[in-house]
Amino acid sequence: FLGALYMGGDDGLVLMPSWAALPFAHMLAEEFARQLGLTRGLSVGVAAGSARMSVWVLIDCASKLLELAKRRVRNAKDPAAGALCFDLYEAGSPSGATVEERRSLMVEKGITVQPYLISRRSLEGEEVPELWRAPLPLVLGIEAPARWCSAASYEYCKLAYLASRPRVSRGEAVERMRRSLVGLREAMLRAWSEVQRLCERASYWGAILYVYVHRQVERRGDETEAYRRLAEALDRVGAGRAPLADFFLLIKFIRGGAW
Repeated sequence: FLGALYMGGDDGLVLMPSWAALPFAHMLAEEFARQLGLTRGLSVGVAAGSARMSVWVLIDCASKLLELAKRRVRNAKDPAAGALCFDLYEAGSPSGATVEERRSLMVEKGITVQPYLISRRSLEGEEVPELWRAPLPLVLGIEAPARWCSAASYEYCKLAYLASRPRVSRGEAVERMRRSLVGLREAMLRAWSEVQRLCERASYWGAILYVYVHRQVERRGDETEAYRRLAEALDRVGAGRAPLADFFLLIKFIRGGAW
């Protein structure tokens, strides 16, 4: 029921479980560029939704996300080998227009930095791809590699699989991942609630969130691991940005939607 619907040239359409979609998309973009000697890149749009949602609706959303990824590559200051843009829809009947509206709102609030670039420098091992600098290490509780190589993607796949299993599996590794994601999600929800209460201007929410999370680390010390990890991730993103929406989306992709 899942698999490649179309593959030809640099175009493709694939259906797969949400927990595997992002690592697959990232690896596909990397290998496409490498096999062509970094002379061409690949941009990817990934849309996730309920299994009952119309596949045509998700294709429309993924197409708009792909446009945004391509736009980021064209506007990049440094040579880019591709970009990845993703979103998840839990209800209703979203469309390309919905995608544009949601992205604009997230950008206005300062809670997203998507699309994520896959630079040529990262494929040459000189830097880490943007998605691997903060979002994935935060959600999966791992350290980003000092020198990027595709082998790190396999570690992501393994941990993402474990994180997607709590409802049907038992074991120490699965339970540890479940507790980690629950704690992280609760910390982000509390932070987001406080930021909206403290600040009326949506354009300042990202900056206020950055300050609030670091303040929580100072006040609570080692009481909560989740705030410390969140603060470290925000530091890696840099420039006082706080892509909380991206972090939430990653957790939902791994866990298969609302939970």
